[in-house]
Amino acid sequence: MEIIRLTEINSKAYTDFLQQSEHTRFFASDEFRRLLKSYTESIDYYFLAIENDEIVGALPSFIKETPLGNCMNSLPYYGSNGGIIEHAGREDVRAALIAEFLNTAKAYNCLTSTIITSPYTQDKSIFAENFAYDYMSKRLCQITEICEKDELMDKYHYKTRNSIRKAEKSNITIQVENDIDSMHFLAEQQTVNMKRIGAVPKEASFFKSVEETLNAGVDYNIINAYLDGHRISSLLLLYNNKTVEYFVPVTVDEFKTYQPMSLIIYFAMQDAWEKGYKYWNWGGTGLTQKSLYDFKKKWGSEDYDYFYYTKIHDKSVLDMKQEDISANFKYFFLVPYEILMNN
Repeated sequence: MEIIRLTEINSKAYTDFLQQSEHTRFFASDEFRRLLKSYTESIDYYFLAIENDEIVGALPSFIKETPLGNCMNSLPYYGSNGGIIEHAGREDVRAALIAEFLNTAKAYNCLTSTIITSPYTQDKSIFAENFAYDYMSKRLCQITEICEKDELMDKYHYKTRNSIRKAEKSNITIQVENDIDSMHFLAEQQTVNMKRIGAVPKEASFFKSVEETLNAGVDYNIINAYLDGHRISSLLLLYNNKTVEYFVPVTVDEFKTYQPMSLIIYFAMQDAWEKGYKYWNWGGTGLTQKSLYDFKKKWGSEDYDYFYYTKIHDKSVLDMKQEDISANFKYFFLVPYEILMNN
């Protein structure tokens, strides 16, 4: 077995390898690699374990180089799940990938390296034994297993069903529209919505990168809701393998009472099922975000834990200031802020 790096030459074989499990998701895909490389201005380093000319394991990662030092994530950008991808339960493959990940982090003089696991990863001992991480934090994501239309409604909480019916009775219409105007509306409205609640919005350049690097109607869809001819809500979804990623939802504040997002989601789940998708990933939910957790739970979601494993290679990172880390390591996870000396 040897460990090599993903290139354009073996990208098709990598994509085929991912499809061997229905649980591999958009974050592991070559499409997301190209999006992150374009948007984060960092170095993609996807490790492939090769045996008998076949890929038997992979570990996607990126390296961020900054004036303060470097770091390595699998994967960066708002908790995107990376981690080890291996379908046969082979510990030797997983251990070899982790070893190469650590060697590369050291070769690039990384201050820290972090592996963010898939919610489907069951084996946690492999990280304790081979990664020897310094810090671990548990996160939560919620996933709904979608099904045909009649069964979907049975999965939902009665309040969710009522929200869908309210939107239908309000004569809200739904359209899939992957045009420039839809992307602009999505980008502008999410900035308004996020600033209203004091959160950091995704930059306009992110949405431009989606347009430039992904295939509309294949890798992503924008689903819009209209009332009396006016666009009032929009949702960006990412698609790969058997999973749909609920990525950027926006609604104009004054129209939230009409529940347009509920109708968008209901439409999108039906559409995804008809196209052969099986899972709807709601993404990470903070442990203190009870209202958000409850919203997702009412759509029939199940809870899955995933983990951040962080290895510190240079303890000088503990003397850094939070604001300096935020400014230099944008989109990357360096260390938990609570362990900083200057916190």
